[in-house]
Amino acid sequence: MKKLHLKGTYETGEGSLTFTLDKEGLEAEKVWMQIHKLMTDLKYLKKISDEREIERKMDELLKLAKSMKGE
Repeated sequence: MKKLHLKGTYETGEGSLTFTLDKEGLEAEKVWMQIHKLMTDLKYLKKISDEREIERKMDELLKLAKSMKGE
């Protein structure tokens, strides 16, 4: 089974998201894609200054982070 260890930081211009992730197989791919999609969305929303959507995406990121801690 494929094991994925990710350690990285996304810079947003006003802050950053730092994470360490140890998952295996499809679960690893799924979580990585969720993080990548949310951060890509945030970069786009920041460019168009959509504050409400930025808040919503940040809430999704926090929810994802909390769910990973619980595992």
